[in-house]
Amino acid sequence: MVDERLNGKVRIEVYPSSKLYGDKVVLKALLLNDIQLEVPSLSKFSKYTKKWALFDLPFLFKNAQALNCFTDSKKGQELLNAIDRKGIKGWVTGLTA
Repeated sequence: MVDERLNGKVRIEVYPSSKLYGDKVVLKALLLNDIQLEVPSLSKFSKYTKKWALFDLPFLFKNAQALNCFTDSKKGQELLNAIDRKGIKGWVTGLTA
């Protein structure tokens, strides 16, 4: 789908189950731009910010709409941008109410 929509300008390779980088080095690879996208557990970011642990709390948001409403707010954006200085941007995507 990416190839079709972007006419081959972007190449995506998926490496499931930590096959490319293990848990201990995946964030370093991200920071070194060896990889450009990672979907690790938020607990892996704890050395950069404790703020993202908020999203690991069960039942904090009533539903996806409540989560989207929060992350779209000024405070939500501040939280997602908590480690921009490290070159890491947080975002919430693909959730529907």
